[in-house]
Amino acid sequence: MRNLKQRILVVSGAIVYTIIFNWCYIYHVYPQFSYMGYHYNAPELSIAFFVFTWLLAILPSFWLPANLERPSQVAHYILYILVYIPALFVPGYIYGFYGNSILLFNFVLFIAFTLMGMHYKIPLLRIKRITGIGNIFWMICFAVSLATYAFIISKFGLSFNLVALADVYDVRTSYKEALGGASGLLVYLITWQANVLNPLFITKGFTAKKPVSLLFGIFGQLLIFSITGFKSVLFSSVLILGLFIILAIKKGKEHFGALLTSGVAALMIGLAQISRFSQIVFFIFSIFVRRLIMNNGLLTGFYLEFFTENPKALLGHSILENAVEYPYALGPPNLIGGIFYGNVATSANANMWADAYANFGFLGMIFFSIALAAFFWLYDSIAQKTDLRIATLLLAVPAMSLCNAALLTTLLTHGLLLAMLVIFILPEEEESVFGRKRWISG
Repeated sequence: MRNLKQRILVVSGAIVYTIIFNWCYIYHVYPQFSYMGYHYNAPELSIAFFVFTWLLAILPSFWLPANLERPSQVAHYILYILVYIPALFVPGYIYGFYGNSILLFNFVLFIAFTLMGMHYKIPLLRIKRITGIGNIFWMICFAVSLATYAFIISKFGLSFNLVALADVYDVRTSYKEALGGASGLLVYLITWQANVLNPLFITKGFTAKKPVSLLFGIFGQLLIFSITGFKSVLFSSVLILGLFIILAIKKGKEHFGALLTSGVAALMIGLAQISRFSQIVFFIFSIFVRRLIMNNGLLTGFYLEFFTENPKALLGHSILENAVEYPYALGPPNLIGGIFYGNVATSANANMWADAYANFGFLGMIFFSIALAAFFWLYDSIAQKTDLRIATLLLAVPAMSLCNAALLTTLLTHGLLLAMLVIFILPEEEESVFGRKRWISG
């Protein structure tokens, strides 16, 4: 009976979120942001598109994890909410029926997303972790962070100018220009600090009630935001806080999936309604709803259109540059930016499935989904004796990068592999997947 109730809540949450998503797109995003490429070609959409797409949108909720038992489940839901649903609907709204390409893409995306979750049926590995280092681990993390900040300050100077969100693009331009003569290592250090180490400090601050760790992590994010202008850095603390609240409330883990989907739906409704009366809220709506959610579907449509009609990239711009002939002068993000936004300096980074399609078509979507499932399975295996909250929250921020970056890029540049390494050497915490543990990290 309990499992049935949980399943009903998950399915209901998915239905509510999908309804709100479509309502928000049709009545708020499309009318106000059509100049950015958002369209709604309703007359060209068939009943088959609506029935088939809605079916594919809701079906995963019948087997998505209802309660939080493994850390990777947070990434699974992030991809469902922020990528899967937008990628199913928005390309069809933009291009109409577009032959059979949209429906075929949607079906393959459904298969890819389903395969990504199959690892939950496989027993976890028993992996012996590094133990006994206790507070040494946190001393190393602080030392590495301070060294990173020293490296950053030596290149950019000590600047702590928290610009308005509307002005971040000027900061980004200055940041990219300053990186021109910098070591490639600096890019990795900044991203790893923002996506892994600072979220680790923030997470420790929340879960262990360590105010020094919390403030250190937040201050670090603000410093990096002031230098790079990356909004994702600024909002990572908000993401961690929101997830922590869900995990902290009574039965939060038990109803994790339903709370997350319905919570995002409620946020979308609130921002959409209030944005009509406030410019500040309208800007927040544009950032959280249009940019964070709807844009993933828009860029998926752009990638699908271009790489359906033109040769695939075959990773010729990346790790296979010496093995295949790359047919373009620019990498896919700048190529799409130049074609659809009229500026090759625009980096139109798309989600992992759009990038996979750009490189290898439908087979690429399947292959990279299986590869990501293998990563999640290994991460969950390593995290078995780690505080479930820390392992979950630590994975959330780098997993967000899968919404606007390729899988290979996210693994290395955006810190997925580093998060796994941190979990491997992190001292055991008080609440592991297997039950409660005594806090031994100090």
